[in-house]
Amino acid sequence: MAASIDRNSVRFLPQEYFADLTTGEDKVVDLLVEVQQAGAEAAFLVHVEAQSSVEQTFAERMFV
Repeated sequence: MAASIDRNSVRFLPQEYFADLTTGEDKVVDLLVEVQQAGAEAAFLVHVEAQSSVEQTFAERMFV
């Protein structure tokens, strides 16, 4: 998937605030980037979150 990204389309978006519906806490997205697939009209949002330690439920939390 990474190889199909049009590198000229990378656009860093402002941090977004959202409510974590599972805990009721307000959260902030660490890094949000919009990219387009080369040769297509498809766009994707990439959410990057830096972790300083292992979190067993990380994949589930990111999905939610």
